[in-house]
Amino acid sequence: MPYRFRNLSEWLTELKTSALHQNTPARTCFDEGLYQDLIQLLDAVDETTLISIVAPDGRILYVNDRFCDVFGYTRDELVGSEYGMIKSNMHSQAFYDEMWSTIRQGKSWSGEIMNAHKDGSKYWLQTAIYPVLNEDGSVKHYIAIRKDITEGKRVEEQERLRIERSYESVLNNLDNLVMRIEKDTDGRYIVMLIGGNMLQKLNLTGKVPEGTLVEDALQLTADEKRQFIRQLDQVFAGSGAGFELHYKNWHLYVNLAAISGEAGEVQAVTASVSDITALKQTEMAMRDMAFQDPLTGLPNRRRFELDVLNLIAERRGTDQGIGMLLVDLDQFKNINDSLGHATGDRFLVIAAERMKLDPVDESFRYELYHLGGDEFIYLISNYLPGTVQPFIRQIIRVFQHPFPYYDGEIHLQVSIGATFFPEYADSGEQMMKQVDMAMLAAKKFGGQSYRFFTDDMQKDFDHYVLIERELRKALNGCEEFELYYQPLYIAGESEPSTAEALIRWHHPERGLISPGEFIPVAEQAGLIVPLGQWILMQAAKDVKKWSRYTGHNRQISVNISSQQLQLPNFSSQLEEILLKEGVSPEQIQLEITENILMEKRKENVVKLVGLRKKGFTIAIDDFGTGYSSLSYLKSFPVDVLKVDQSFVKDLPNDEADKAIVQATIQMGINLGLHMIAEGVESAEAAAYLKKIGCHELQGYYFARPAPYDDFIRHTGKPL
Repeated sequence: MPYRFRNLSEWLTELKTSALHQNTPARTCFDEGLYQDLIQLLDAVDETTLISIVAPDGRILYVNDRFCDVFGYTRDELVGSEYGMIKSNMHSQAFYDEMWSTIRQGKSWSGEIMNAHKDGSKYWLQTAIYPVLNEDGSVKHYIAIRKDITEGKRVEEQERLRIERSYESVLNNLDNLVMRIEKDTDGRYIVMLIGGNMLQKLNLTGKVPEGTLVEDALQLTADEKRQFIRQLDQVFAGSGAGFELHYKNWHLYVNLAAISGEAGEVQAVTASVSDITALKQTEMAMRDMAFQDPLTGLPNRRRFELDVLNLIAERRGTDQGIGMLLVDLDQFKNINDSLGHATGDRFLVIAAERMKLDPVDESFRYELYHLGGDEFIYLISNYLPGTVQPFIRQIIRVFQHPFPYYDGEIHLQVSIGATFFPEYADSGEQMMKQVDMAMLAAKKFGGQSYRFFTDDMQKDFDHYVLIERELRKALNGCEEFELYYQPLYIAGESEPSTAEALIRWHHPERGLISPGEFIPVAEQAGLIVPLGQWILMQAAKDVKKWSRYTGHNRQISVNISSQQLQLPNFSSQLEEILLKEGVSPEQIQLEITENILMEKRKENVVKLVGLRKKGFTIAIDDFGTGYSSLSYLKSFPVDVLKVDQSFVKDLPNDEADKAIVQATIQMGINLGLHMIAEGVESAEAAAYLKKIGCHELQGYYFARPAPYDDFIRHTGKPL
């Protein structure tokens, strides 16, 4: 898609306007003075530099005014056209093949290119092409930054032709630094001539004795000398053309051209050195933008992946290790859903600042990155034994302090996973998998905790992968699944009132697999929706049979996952299933957990109201294990409240449980809710629950979950 702005100033102004019209941290942090400074800087860049953005297929997406001026085209003529329209056809196909091969690999390319004006005249441009990558590593587009060096090349060409006749007079008028380099009898590279206005800029002198070594004439460091000599070796050997040289505080481009004798042998080399510092600074500024998270200002995932790759390559085979800590903000999705993404972004900025901790000792070195969303990661490049754990405790401590929110406070917790190279992992990818496993293990403990990766976690992960693979296979036909039913009884009565449908998996090799083992895998792997669809269809068939068996309509409860409820067509799918089986909505009770209610609250209210109007009963399952707040029950369309079995199983002997259950049941009744107690395991518990007013009971005391046929036999004869 072409870009609308004509220059960088317009782009920055557009960002400013967008930021000031949004309720984001960027609006409150906006600095007008900094904005004006950036406008002046970008104007200077636009006046001196040709900038274009090109799609991977070669279409031009954007050009600045300077680009249009140099090539003689209007912006409308350029944008959307093929980039080949400015080719001069003065370079070989091999030249272009090498350039495209480099940038398509995600690498930057720089060099000198001759391009064509609209009128056919030719221009020399010092060019740097920088690929901008998508998250998956593919090329999004290319940014090309150019500087017109036509005049310098013209003079350089004249100098090459006249270099044997009039060195001194030409050199003194060149902007570039130009040298003639030959080999002495010992094979060393010596300067026979040096000149140009850049000598003064680089604090060098043109008065060097003939035969001075190249490294002495240019005052090169050891690294600079090795680079320069290597390039000269290539030119004298018949290859090579030019290279970039970081010289002191300058970025230079050195173009080398061979002077051949009659027999074709290389007798000397002319070196033309141009200043590309401004070009490289612009390139590096754009590179920084690609590697920085715009919200927190921290290095982003792309920068992290590159740093890990480089650090492991540097440390491999040494005795220096690498630590990695993955920090996940617990339940952060609920912040975004309930308070809005602007508030969530503000908390992320605060969290990023809090996590910029002081090292635990002088040798401790780390870099903090924002991977995206609620995930941050530390890359620890230097640490002593026993220092990582205290550092993790520091991270946890900063989240013990609440986050300010208007007149109140919000408490956030973190789960942290840690691993090390080379003790456990052999690559950056493996480290990422391990810290993710360790972080998830920490999450199971309720947040505000950490875990170090262990081999057992790898075994658990391998088991997860196995279950996921087998579950996908089983869902192809669903023959391995079966619904079990557990009856519910009105307190004090002996005939079942309703029943709850519970999924069971009969694996052909492993036998009966517990729902506690495969349901979490189904939820994480995105398989809970097709599995839930099958459960609804089978439950509809079974409630129809049960109703026919007893002679009147019966009701079955079905558990609904968050992913099912979020489906835009969930309600219509549910109606289609019931219509096909000839079952009414009143015969299906939909059970959801407290936590599901709190996700996308406004959307869920609308969906549940619609389902309730159609005749479905809405029940809150496992009440007391999630948010445990009766306040939300006033705003949600709820009919039934099921008290979690953890509060019921020890009744009536546990006084604390008695107090909790009695208070919950009484408040539920006052709110007009039908109250059910799960996990009733004794006659005493059943009697107590009836005494305090609980409407309906469920548990092993009455019956265990059983296949449909066994359930029918247990519940008595038909009417």
